Amino acid sequence: MSGEKVFEKTSGNMREKAGNKALDNLSDKIVIAENLNGIFKITLNRPKALNCLNPQLIEELTETFKEAAVDKNIHVVILQGSGHNFMAGGDIRFFKGLVDAPEGINVESLNCIVAKAQNLVREIYDLKKPVIASVEGVVAGYGLSLVAACDFAIATDKCVFTTAYSNIGLTPDGGASFILPRVLGLKKAKELMMLADQFDSNEALEIGLLNKVVPAESLVHHVNKLAVRLQHSARHVMGNIKQLTNTAFERTLSEQLEAERSSFVDCVQKEDFKIGVNAFLNKKMPKYTGQ
Repeated sequence: MSGEKVFEKTSGNMREKAGNKALDNLSDKIVIAENLNGIFKITLNRPKALNCLNPQLIEELTETFKEAAVDKNIHVVILQGSGHNFMAGGDIRFFKGLVDAPEGINVESLNCIVAKAQNLVREIYDLKKPVIASVEGVVAGYGLSLVAACDFAIATDKCVFTTAYSNIGLTPDGGASFILPRVLGLKKAKELMMLADQFDSNEALEIGLLNKVVPAESLVHHVNKLAVRLQHSARHVMGNIKQLTNTAFERTLSEQLEAERSSFVDCVQKEDFKIGVNAFLNKKMPKYTGQ
């Protein structure tokens, strides 16, 4: 979970740009969610704390993603942070409370909290709907794990990234040690996690952590454009592709071929397949129904 102080100096200007007045006018909820015609926007809303993870944020964000999983009116999810930052990792003040507790660290309680944080990543990873990370500013520790867990990530050209964990004597949580080797390759993943150096948006794009880097003023446009495109795709197909690719490294070739066969036959039986074939033959854009 690590990280707020790692970026205290770097993020100072970003906080100033957000403006105290704007921060004060934000909702008191620490997770804001709204369904905009099938596009579910989830906003981390702890701007004064750089959206750092704490137990309450874990609980609320997990429940929000569970809602996205069961609501048939939600087709695509956008995950973003408020105050021009994505997430600066775990709340360092929470960790300070742990190490300063007179009775010592409550290991049982800590195990429970970390398990919940890991289950949150599983909710995102296993969700059979595309998840887009809309990334600004600070991305550290658990925040980087969240970006890696999302299916797509579009960032501004002024982001600062770090795994952060090893800088405060921690190993990763949030699935970073599982996802990063698969996304970046083993040696690069070890470099990021062991050295915890800061890197910018261009390097994040180069190593495969991001899909696109855009100017800050056009971030919303690019994220929304991708969300609308995914929303109008065959939703069953999007879910199956996500499941096939996320589990590919756990299977042998024979097992993966069998999973592909099963998914292919499943999709052929859907109404969207008929719509897609007919639209192709008639040289028209398909209008999928989700059936």
